[in-house]
Amino acid sequence: MNARTLLPILGIFAAFAADGEALVKNGDKIVFMGDSITHYGAERSHGYVNLTVQGLAANGINVQWIGRGVPGEKASQMRARFQRDVVDCAPSVVTICAGVNDVALASQTPASGPEDVEAMILMAKAAGITPVVMTPTFAEFSTENSEVTSAYAATLRGYASTHAVPLCDTWQAITDWRNSSATPYLEYQLHYKATIDGVHMAPAGDRVMARTLLRALGLGDGQMAAAEAVWNANEKVYAIHPAVKITGDQLATFKQAAANAGMGGGEFSKVVFRRGLASLAANPTVEQGASGAGAETFSAGFSINMADYDALLSTSLASAYVPADKNRGHVDATIGMAMLRGIRECEPGDPVVIVPHDVQTDRFSCSITFTASGYTGESTLTDFPVAVRLSANSPEGFFYADMADPSTGSELRFADSSGKSLDYDVEQWNTNGVSLVWVKIPALSNAAAFTMYYGGTPTDEVKTIRTWSADYVGVWHMDEPDDDVADAAGNGLAASPNGSGSAYSVAGEGVFGKGRFNTSVRNKGTGRSMLCVSDSYLLDLGCDFTMSGWVKMTDTVDGGGLARIAVRSADGGTPEWELALADATTIQACGNGGPTLSGAIPTAMGSWRHVAAVYNGTSLVVYVDGAAVLNGAIAAAKDSNNKLCFGTKGGLYNGHFTGLFDEFRLRDVVCSADWVKAECDQASSAFLSASGVSRISGGSVPSRRPRTIFAID
Repeated sequence: MNARTLLPILGIFAAFAADGEALVKNGDKIVFMGDSITHYGAERSHGYVNLTVQGLAANGINVQWIGRGVPGEKASQMRARFQRDVVDCAPSVVTICAGVNDVALASQTPASGPEDVEAMILMAKAAGITPVVMTPTFAEFSTENSEVTSAYAATLRGYASTHAVPLCDTWQAITDWRNSSATPYLEYQLHYKATIDGVHMAPAGDRVMARTLLRALGLGDGQMAAAEAVWNANEKVYAIHPAVKITGDQLATFKQAAANAGMGGGEFSKVVFRRGLASLAANPTVEQGASGAGAETFSAGFSINMADYDALLSTSLASAYVPADKNRGHVDATIGMAMLRGIRECEPGDPVVIVPHDVQTDRFSCSITFTASGYTGESTLTDFPVAVRLSANSPEGFFYADMADPSTGSELRFADSSGKSLDYDVEQWNTNGVSLVWVKIPALSNAAAFTMYYGGTPTDEVKTIRTWSADYVGVWHMDEPDDDVADAAGNGLAASPNGSGSAYSVAGEGVFGKGRFNTSVRNKGTGRSMLCVSDSYLLDLGCDFTMSGWVKMTDTVDGGGLARIAVRSADGGTPEWELALADATTIQACGNGGPTLSGAIPTAMGSWRHVAAVYNGTSLVVYVDGAAVLNGAIAAAKDSNNKLCFGTKGGLYNGHFTGLFDEFRLRDVVCSADWVKAECDQASSAFLSASGVSRISGGSVPSRRPRTIFAID
């Protein structure tokens, strides 16, 4: 991992704790040396490395930091690379987290022990680096390794005392936390407390480690409180996937409540879960799922923050609950019960009817009319999102400086031919380049026209998510260079990278704005080329759906096999449905097992191709660049509690797609050939023709030099 600089959260130096001066100062460099616990401590948002850096920054101590955790390593292996990975980096402080693998892998070479940690202490001191000794965090307290690890920790305490260096006694801290009255879990619940598997830290264990390390670095009570406040605001700390049985009426009520709240179902499920968790904490009675022929599976996947995670752990201790299956555990069951409680307490209310309003044209000073002259279909398409591209003098006469507030594009208003307002979604806004706006047209035909207004301050409201009608399960613009790809449809179905190593992902030029670049690194598990959408009831599409998007290959498949475009599957399981490239000129698709359909396509190597799979419950038609390339019956697509993946099968590392993705969409509807062709044809900016700029009375135009506006015939 490369050195990173954390920008100041507070613009002042921290007042040091009364009981001592902090070991690190603003601008110092820290190296975190360790094994997999440190590796994941730096990779994960809730990891102890990230929490430590955040805790320092919350007190005005902003540091450069380098993660040097290598999974599986013993202390002797860390010692062998200490000069290169620590001393040569010239940090002020190094934390040394070793010992877990020395104990767990004692029978395997190379030999290793606490003496190797002592050697690293001496190397650091000789180089003028302050070493912070961390006792091992091995958490399998019920095994024979417990006593060995405890003895290892005791030896490290002795070294810290002998060499007069700071001690971070994480072994004792985690032991005390486990034995405290606040955490009376059974042994099989251990992985939900401190670790995920008895060794690697869960959010609670990472926080114990970070608290102990910050104390070792000299932070006092007030500074720790500031760190805790920052941690509690962290989003995406813990991923949960409730899957519960509810009635059809409950599902209908949930959907109506979501619509009335102006949210997509995935987004609203998180709100309902939080409500249910609070209700369950106040009244911890057992919630049973629905049963019988009318029961439906409601599933959702989302992440919660540290405060939610704490509430979940606390609620799972409810004495009224005894898990029927101890292997499933209190926490999983509590997640399900909180979701059930929240759904059952939903109130639909009266349906909210959205009536398009007239655009207040007198509040603007400029307008441009667009016509869909590039649409060649014979049918009229309902609620079709069209791409409007804007840049300086394109359309001719458009300039960002004519806007009252050009910073975001929020002042834009669009109206159909009758003057009714149209919702829109700004994918990319760049006043120094090209901006991209998706506008929902109620009736798209070759003659359809709509008008854009700007240069004013509108008082009405438009909503991004209404750009994408209710049958859009997910819309992924793919314009994020790394981390999650947001769901523009508002359903909360973010696509998260499954690989590791953020340095392997960059933004590339897409068909529309930026595209997501899935790199070829030819190392198992690296890169961000695998995107996974957590399971949700919204993905249970039944007998029909349309999956579409743009792809461009940049390399052959690592290790051979298929270059997956979109798959719904468990890890290693038979896909419920799959769309993939067998090679750059062959596309194939299948349902839940059964026959695989194949078709020849123009090469996708180095060229953008629009791909759309349209399934009607029996037959699948796949279009490439608007033309059907295969058509036939497949095994019925299956609904189950599995994720949707882009670029991989179920999140596995083998056979992933290498190249670029752009504008992926999943709809719970059978799209027509005209619809698919129109999606493809929008790649050309000629799909829309534009009039010249019209000056209208109203609004507010900044002072500019006079210029001539030419109309487009």
